[in-house]
Amino acid sequence: MYIIGTKLFHHDSAIFILDFQNKEIFALSTERITRVKHDPSFIAPILTGINKDIFKKAEYIVYNPLWERDSLVKNFFYRYGINAKIEKKEHHLCHAASAYYFSPFYGKPTIVFTLDGKGDGKYGTLFLFNKNNYEKISFFKNQYLDNKKIEFYETSIGILYLKFTSVLGLKSKINEKAKLFKRESEIDILKALGNEGKTEALAAYGEPDEKLYSLLKDGYSVDKENLCWNHNFEVLRKLHNIDFLKKWKEKVGDKNFAATIQRWLEDTVVELLNIVYEKYKIPRLAMAGGVVANVIMNLNIFERTPFKEIYIFPAMGDDGTAAGAAVLKAIELGYDISWLKEKEMPYWGPSYTKEEVAKELEKERWKDKIKYTYIGENWQEMAAEMIADGKIIAVFQGRMEFGPRALGNRSVLADPRDPYTREKLNKTIKRRPWFQPFCPSVLEEERERLFEKSYKNKHMTIAFRMKKEFWDKLPSAIHIDGTARPQFVEEKDNPNFYRILKKFKERTGYGIVVNTSFNLHGRTIVMTPEDALKDFIDCNIDALFIEGYLIERK
Repeated sequence: MYIIGTKLFHHDSAIFILDFQNKEIFALSTERITRVKHDPSFIAPILTGINKDIFKKAEYIVYNPLWERDSLVKNFFYRYGINAKIEKKEHHLCHAASAYYFSPFYGKPTIVFTLDGKGDGKYGTLFLFNKNNYEKISFFKNQYLDNKKIEFYETSIGILYLKFTSVLGLKSKINEKAKLFKRESEIDILKALGNEGKTEALAAYGEPDEKLYSLLKDGYSVDKENLCWNHNFEVLRKLHNIDFLKKWKEKVGDKNFAATIQRWLEDTVVELLNIVYEKYKIPRLAMAGGVVANVIMNLNIFERTPFKEIYIFPAMGDDGTAAGAAVLKAIELGYDISWLKEKEMPYWGPSYTKEEVAKELEKERWKDKIKYTYIGENWQEMAAEMIADGKIIAVFQGRMEFGPRALGNRSVLADPRDPYTREKLNKTIKRRPWFQPFCPSVLEEERERLFEKSYKNKHMTIAFRMKKEFWDKLPSAIHIDGTARPQFVEEKDNPNFYRILKKFKERTGYGIVVNTSFNLHGRTIVMTPEDALKDFIDCNIDALFIEGYLIERK
């Protein structure tokens, strides 16, 4: 029997299929098919594509709504001939369930913290989970700041961070489908969605402005008794006003403007979670929600709270709510879900056989553009040698990752020792702002050698501090502040990727490579061999490895 969870509509729509007979998972976001980042479409491209038959076999389809009417949802599935029972689950409960049930903490009492822009009238929650039971400790109400109920004029911390990002001009071209929003001002803010990481990166170059920081503190004060934030509406009407924020940005400068919202976010979340710990004394913390993509905030939680064990669901954004929706229904039906925590790596998307790759390579459209050779089982060593020689390569293998991070199956890899690697990647390949850092993948056996206090994080969901003695040896693996967002790799996680790292260590003395997602700026991570070849041709990657094939330009 299949249970299918969905984020049915709005940004990051996705599906998550639990196959209990085979104890398998299949997960896919709409954006990977359409290649429109954060695609707000209904999941129709998935329904009409690779998983139509599975949907027809499903007994339950569970969704978490933002504003969809029940009748609209049922009519949508009916059009596709799907007769499954359709149910809905609360948005933040779905976030929380994804964080707990895929964590190593299943069966133990755990605090679960969610934080995002909005969902079901909230921008965050605190839960206490213990095996199949949960209790909502508190929630953070998303209140409109006037009676007009204008989109993005709400008390949400996630929306406020988005507005700072918008004012900084860190925006992407908007999808035409997103113009369902009527007001031009709302569309303009929506362009910043998904670019909040740029604000986080820019913040490392600045210093917080004391007066703006103080205003943020006045707007959101921590309520120690109710474990939430109190909202000072008089102050928040100013802080959520775009013109007001623009004046502050002009006054303090871009870098300090970014540093102020970033430092305040870190401090206010740490303050709240320290109070939660004092009350419950539970050492385990699981997290999800779009704001939890902020890896420096997560580092501050790790360093400045007493929580000893932390887990962040790798698809922490709204695509991950599809996972929570499916699991919650499975528990209701009495299914054993203990096996989920064994699925440590989110390699849950499509894969392609050597024969399918060969069929794509042989198409007429590529003949004047590429040459290819089948390398076979030794491609990992060749890939490592190329990286050590200063080449920038792409790797396409196995099942695609679910969530925003490339973890070795759809990755661009480069040498962290070269101080110009980051500039090359930003300028000629990714075509991103100069200040954005790149993340390393690191052998687990190198973790304690290279990093200060850390834990075995496999998903690039938190930053750690590299030991200062390695800053000048691995300059492209770290940001200006010495932090990095690493993926620690064991052989069981990804044998092929592990072999690349091992060979690179043999050659260079360091089991670490720069790893960024295989896509151009503005496009999503590649899903198919066709996607991979298109992005390879459109940028300056030196070589591409697809399932044992080496592809180079003619």
